[in-house]
Amino acid sequence: MKNSPLVSWILATHNNESTIEKCIFTLFNQTYKNFELIIINDYSTDMTKEVLKKIRDKFHNKIKIYENDMVLGLAASLNKAISLSNGEYLARIDADDYVVNHRLEYQVKYLNDNPDISVVGSNAFLVNKNIITGKTQLNSKKNKLIKSFKYHYPLSIIHPSTLIRRTFFNDVGVYDERLPRAQDQDLWIRGMKLGKKFYILDQNLIYYNKSNYSLLKTFLIFKCCIWISIKNNCFGDLFLWNLISLFVNIYR
Repeated sequence: MKNSPLVSWILATHNNESTIEKCIFTLFNQTYKNFELIIINDYSTDMTKEVLKKIRDKFHNKIKIYENDMVLGLAASLNKAISLSNGEYLARIDADDYVVNHRLEYQVKYLNDNPDISVVGSNAFLVNKNIITGKTQLNSKKNKLIKSFKYHYPLSIIHPSTLIRRTFFNDVGVYDERLPRAQDQDLWIRGMKLGKKFYILDQNLIYYNKSNYSLLKTFLIFKCCIWISIKNNCFGDLFLWNLISLFVNIYR
């Protein structure tokens, strides 16, 4: 579409009144400016709606906010954002995460320079209760390019760090709205089965909120991951990884 932004940030929020303002201000502090921001407020019951109204008054020319009439969940809200966006590239971020100001600059350049790559992610600074507790080192020297037959690699991609070509969604489909968790893992596996290529940049380009999961949430994620591996015919490839991830989430 002529005069459309190259990048669309897609963000879904539910009761994030304490974090979403900082998140959005880091998006508008990017060195790369050719973007729009699509926000789906998933029927928040706190002050999120009021916070968003204040932000929209300041950035009205680049921000679009849509209200769900009931809680639809993350997958459905993201799919709604995708359908309402205009960008050739779609940038993910969650309402409790923040970004480094050159994130888009680095990722847009990478996709522009590498037309065979569909999804580019990055490493992240890990944050818990506003304190940086570490950082990820996802790339090995031997294997930075993620090959389509290595299903375990989707588990390493940090969903809110990704910049995704619109053609990826056109070919692979959107998020599976039946999944309450791990929707990104399902999406990456479906992409890999179609031969899509992924890359993780060495740079730490987001501040990733890695709060400890409750036991109930941990088992829900495990259950979703098992179902994803069954429906994508890769149960044997991913079972051990899913089991290890379960115990890591329980004991961390």
